[in-house]
Amino acid sequence: MSEKEYAMNLLDAIPKAMLGHVIAYMQGIMASDAQDDEFCEELIEEYKKDPDKGQFISFEEMARLSGVDINEV
Repeated sequence: MSEKEYAMNLLDAIPKAMLGHVIAYMQGIMASDAQDDEFCEELIEEYKKDPDKGQFISFEEMARLSGVDINEV
């Protein structure tokens, strides 16, 4: 049995209530890197335009403010 035939057999056995999860997973697999990059670029542009975006701090500063010693992690 080929991998595709095996996958089709598994798909036939999945309950209807779970098919939405399977479809979402399969769509994620099929998404191209270019689409992902485009989506991320759109998020970055939205963030840049947000007047309430705040300021960035370093990982080290955030750890210090949180009372975490990054050398112990």
